[in-house]
Amino acid sequence: MTLKQLYKVIVDYPQENAHKLQQFRRSAKFLSSRRAHLVKLYPKEWVAIYESKIKAHAHTLSLLLEEVDRQDLPRQHVVIGFLDPTKRSLIL
Repeated sequence: MTLKQLYKVIVDYPQENAHKLQQFRRSAKFLSSRRAHLVKLYPKEWVAIYESKIKAHAHTLSLLLEEVDRQDLPRQHVVIGFLDPTKRSLIL
């Protein structure tokens, strides 16, 4: 998609885009707020979240994306995360 095409979509469909952005935010919040529980269910796996629901999980990103495509989910609206059970500290 070119920049001009993207601009047209944003300008021509503001309510639809606002709704999709809100759904994406809810899905991202779903992942972050339930991460501890999800790590227990899907340790060391990739998960795909769409409309605040786990739609797919897999051991590799490529397998996850294949499943996302098989379900015909719009990749640009799917939140993808890797659930690593090891806690890491960031030292600044």
